Amino acid sequence: MRLMKFIVGLGNPGEAYARSRHNVGFLVVDQFARDQEFPAARRKLAVRYREKRLSGAPVFLLQPETFMNRSGPAVRDLVAYFGGDVPPAEGDLLVVHDDLDLPRGRLRFRAQGSSGGHRGVESVIQALATDRFHRLKIGIGRPEHAGRDAADYVLERLGGDEETLLLEVASRAAKMLGVWIDEGIVACANRFNGMDFSTR
Repeated sequence: MRLMKFIVGLGNPGEAYARSRHNVGFLVVDQFARDQEFPAARRKLAVRYREKRLSGAPVFLLQPETFMNRSGPAVRDLVAYFGGDVPPAEGDLLVVHDDLDLPRGRLRFRAQGSSGGHRGVESVIQALATDRFHRLKIGIGRPEHAGRDAADYVLERLGGDEETLLLEVASRAAKMLGVWIDEGIVACANRFNGMDFSTR
């Protein structure tokens, strides 16, 4: 199988979710596409995708247009359509998503593992029949008020300082994707895990 890389940003489609915490995966992929001057997005098999050669290999940026808990089948089908392995070979797929259990503004690269309760990641695991794919987790923290519903919190449309911070964290995270493509998950974990981008 020819060498190729897939980077998946998880989120929900539609303007209502565009600036929510749950859509930070989309924001990171969009920023990376701008930074690297990818062509305009196209649509195929319920996925918005962009393609460009970086470091000698085709790199595909994927954003499922299904809702979060149905991300997996769309990702699987498009990876297979472009000739990628299903399940993916080690180091071929990176999924970027929000994480309630990481403090706001913290980033963590992880090589594999469970979904941690994230429905989008769980859908990808089920569709690919493996948890052996790379992740970039973007910390959004938990609600400050213990009684607040987590679903409402992650889907809340942000504004003001909260939106500014989310966009800045996404911008910084996007700069790490090139390191993943060139040097892999271990280099990213060693270099970036533990960094705190919660303050400007």
